[in-house]
Amino acid sequence: MLLSRPGVVLMYGERYDAVVLALRVMIVVGGLTMGEAAFNALLSTTDNQRMRVVFACLSLVVTAGFAFTLVLMAVLAFALSMLTRMVVEGTSEPDPHLPTIIVWFVLCVLLIGGPMVRGSQGQPVVHPGLTEARGQRAILHRLIAALRLPDEDGAAVPTGRQIGSVAANAARWAGHRKEA
Repeated sequence: MLLSRPGVVLMYGERYDAVVLALRVMIVVGGLTMGEAAFNALLSTTDNQRMRVVFACLSLVVTAGFAFTLVLMAVLAFALSMLTRMVVEGTSEPDPHLPTIIVWFVLCVLLIGGPMVRGSQGQPVVHPGLTEARGQRAILHRLIAALRLPDEDGAAVPTGRQIGSVAANAARWAGHRKEA
């Protein structure tokens, strides 16, 4: 939807700029009604028009509700991301940071859906978003360590191997230290 204007201008030129709004409306309506297409194909064979209309209206309302919730969660995640960066960086207008936005979005999804979901056999399992958030944090830490970006003290962020080595050395020499 965001690329409709550049796409129209690229393919047809500036004089077709007036159709961009119509194209955007078509994309939104097509996206909102996509889920009902297969069921409508089935209903068209039964020739029950009243049921088709009721199902189409119900589907549109439910899909619009889900779309509104998704947009609301994205806006909330963006706002929380910017607020977090304002506190961390101490600036009033921080730049958007996609990994922070993604983490906040996953947390918003978990807040709405809860930390547990039903598995394939009906058993309660941990929400996949928690695993994804943990993975995103690990990837971010590896990237920062690989780029050797300094932390607040100016020292490079240690890698996972360095953290493990420090912990192993502390455990190995814990009983051998002499108090001065």
